[in-house]
Amino acid sequence: MIIMKSIRHNSYAVEYVLKLKLDINDRQLSGSSRVTVVSYSGKPAGTLRFILNHGLKPLDVRGELISKWRWYRGSIGGLRELFVNVIEITYDKRSENDNRIEITIDFEGSIRDYSSVFPYVKDCIGEYTLIRTDAYSYPVFLANNDLSFHNLVSSVISQRFKYRIEVAAPRDYVVANVGKLVGHKVREDYKVYVYISKVPSWRMDIAVAKFRVLEEKQDDLRIFYLPEDKEYAERILYTLKNCLKYYEELFGKPARWNGYTIIELPETWGSQADYTGMLLERKGFTDSHHAGIYHELAHLWNAQSAEHPPSRFLDEGFASYFQLLAERRFIGDKWFKERLRNAREKIRELAKKTPKLLEVPLADYGKYYLTDASYLVGVLLLYVLNRLTGDQCFYKAIRRFLEKHYETPATLESFKEAFVEICGDRIRSFLEEWFYTTKPVELIIEKDIDEIIELYKSRLYESLQ
Repeated sequence: MIIMKSIRHNSYAVEYVLKLKLDINDRQLSGSSRVTVVSYSGKPAGTLRFILNHGLKPLDVRGELISKWRWYRGSIGGLRELFVNVIEITYDKRSENDNRIEITIDFEGSIRDYSSVFPYVKDCIGEYTLIRTDAYSYPVFLANNDLSFHNLVSSVISQRFKYRIEVAAPRDYVVANVGKLVGHKVREDYKVYVYISKVPSWRMDIAVAKFRVLEEKQDDLRIFYLPEDKEYAERILYTLKNCLKYYEELFGKPARWNGYTIIELPETWGSQADYTGMLLERKGFTDSHHAGIYHELAHLWNAQSAEHPPSRFLDEGFASYFQLLAERRFIGDKWFKERLRNAREKIRELAKKTPKLLEVPLADYGKYYLTDASYLVGVLLLYVLNRLTGDQCFYKAIRRFLEKHYETPATLESFKEAFVEICGDRIRSFLEEWFYTTKPVELIIEKDIDEIIELYKSRLYESLQ
């Protein structure tokens, strides 16, 4: 899922209690979602909206002070084929003290995939059932009531809620989630699994299949894998432990550690990460290089972005470069250098395909929907910065930046200032050029990586004269 954060919202979902019963044979589910919404504006909204997968039908909406509710089929602005069911709830006589409300929404039906819009969103009910935010397979609260795609994405990731999920599935199936399992009981032909979130999150992911489970309780590590992939699951657990240890050596312990869970997905279903685990598609699950694991684990060392909209440098740029550091450590330097060259070639190809990249600086990638470039430009920015400052200064500055933004959202400016504080004022002009001008992409197109490094080294040397 593409994620951007463009505006500040007035209301947020802060808690979900989700109950589901799955009929695998008929590919149907019935559900009930109790959502707690809090208004921070001091002026509660008179109308609230939720969106739901277009294969799921809202049956009833309950809650105090509700005047009326309705639902209708709508499309997300900017994406004609992205149809959703919109639930609109109207309130009367809400005072400014009514800033916290509970809404219960009952729904049923099937989950329709959105692969015609997002190729990875193949979520459905079947032998492998996936219920997640990307397919709106439960009522997703829509902040600010705006049905544009830009607002939808911003609305989704700006929220942080705790959750409790209760899923009834046929007895020969296992329900997987990255939260904490607090209940497991048998009812007739069903098993009921109860999970609670370990930390507030912006998403809920529920996978149901004939999983096997590999655990290491000491470090709270857990792998849900399909029966034929036990060998790969054992390798992944080994990789997980080694990669976590390596990142801690470089950047210190992650700000919030609550164990980690990996859930295997079918191939091409789209890997994704949460704070306490990841969905890992089978191609990445069986990949001997484990690039997906290195990348998603690296997100544990991200500061929350305060950019509006974000360039994605502070999350995807970071994770992509940290991933390459792990690949160098566990695969080798030759591989690492080849991956850098590939990143440069992809930027050159992207610039031909999207000439706008030559007109927009990294700081504005979010504004112009160029955030995919942050994965690539971010890698080369951090690599050149690493070479200019040296490992000791580079890792120390990263640690300093993450420490300063343990609780406070970060910006490109705060990243720059952390490096200036640790590595000296001489690095300021380099970061300003890479963040706020288009010169870096021009250099990447014209010169190879070593030439770019030598160019900036000579500039730094001249600045010291």
